[in-house]
Amino acid sequence: MHKEKFVVISKKNYRDALRPTLSTEDSEAVLLNLKEGEKYKLVDNALYKEGTRLLDKDILKISVNWVINKPLKHNTLLYVLYSYLFLFCREDIENQEEVVVDLQRLCKYMGIASDAKSYEMGAKLKSFEPVLGFIAGKGVYRLLEIIKVEKNKISIKTPYFHRLVNVLIAKENMSAQKYYHTTLVLPKMFSDKNQMAILIAVELAVLTATMVQKGKRITAYAPKRGIRGEVLICRIPELREFVREESRPVSSKNRKLKRAFERAYDLYSNCTECYLRYESLEITRTIPTLKTLDRHVIITCEKIEQ
Repeated sequence: MHKEKFVVISKKNYRDALRPTLSTEDSEAVLLNLKEGEKYKLVDNALYKEGTRLLDKDILKISVNWVINKPLKHNTLLYVLYSYLFLFCREDIENQEEVVVDLQRLCKYMGIASDAKSYEMGAKLKSFEPVLGFIAGKGVYRLLEIIKVEKNKISIKTPYFHRLVNVLIAKENMSAQKYYHTTLVLPKMFSDKNQMAILIAVELAVLTATMVQKGKRITAYAPKRGIRGEVLICRIPELREFVREESRPVSSKNRKLKRAFERAYDLYSNCTECYLRYESLEITRTIPTLKTLDRHVIITCEKIEQ
């Protein structure tokens, strides 16, 4: 097994493929974790509401509605599952919707010391069954369905990942610059208990990757990118919902923001290869509060690897 290898989708239009929110209006893939009680129905990879088929633009509008499209309880596990399937079940997921996952191997991959049963891996995967995945121009698909469980192995059917992987592979093959995935993130990051911090750190790693991926040449100038704290929060549905929740006092929200961002910077330093791959890399450890959400996290580096 590639113990330290982990892939995260970094192509701009597909970064939202593993989360129920849009980071750009040009997004071509996003998850739909629709609120219970909403009258949506999936028929032949098309989404209907009250008998009317929804167009791509209608689905994208739903995806940005944080009241309807809810955060995933175990969103970080979905990143792990995608990477696991992409790296270790690549042929299966390319050719068919159904794959067999070794739960113990999956736990070990993400650095979980406990066994799959203690970690409740099966139950956490099952929580994804109501979730849908949208791919522009293709359709809407079930994210995951558990077919069979045998000891430490689980058979899952994932129409969404099957099509998503094929779309990304096809686009990579047609592109001169194959930057649809980054391997900056290390799998051990996902064993951390602060789920929001993990997702922030992943965003920062992807931002670093896209900042320096300008081709094979080494740049002579110092690349510099910034992202507002508010934008980072909006890309993480769980954190966004927490910040917008009116019942919590401002002081409580600011404390949680502080914990999440401080831990995220630690994970960025210790659980990614950003500092190993890029020379003179610096990141401002900006801690946003509700009053300073427009403050930027700035990333700079002098040189990129070939």
